[in-house]
Amino acid sequence: MNLQEKLEQAERLLNEVKEVMQKKVTRAWPQVGDTCWIYSVQGAFAYVFEGSTADSYNLNMGRAFQTKEQCEADFEARKVIYELKQQPGCERFVVGKTQWTIVVDLAECVVYQERWAQACNLQDSVWFESREAGEAAIEAVGKGRIIKAARWSSMGEV
Repeated sequence: MNLQEKLEQAERLLNEVKEVMQKKVTRAWPQVGDTCWIYSVQGAFAYVFEGSTADSYNLNMGRAFQTKEQCEADFEARKVIYELKQQPGCERFVVGKTQWTIVVDLAECVVYQERWAQACNLQDSVWFESREAGEAAIEAVGKGRIIKAARWSSMGEV
């Protein structure tokens, strides 16, 4: 291959790369002009997505929602986790320590004993020093609220 052929091949590759870089990555939602829902301490509110840095931040952090119901469900789920973490007997995860956590299935909250050999990487895990502390937390926060929050967090069900 002579120098001219190498130059032509390089130009073709460069043009291919330019084409790929120029293609816009479009997402189904949100597009500029779409209504989004986020929440603050005052509650859920709607705004128009403009593609700004703040809009991108809310979207990338999982804080922008298509509907008011989804927005409120996420706020409530985070509130439930916060309230559980404020209950007596709730403690930080400790490697090698026997601790209890709430496990939710479709209709029940059960406090299970867990002993982990390695660090727990689950961000929203809630750990208790005793089974009784976990059961009291369920009673204080409300089994129905915990189940609903878990369903939203795991399956996106409002």
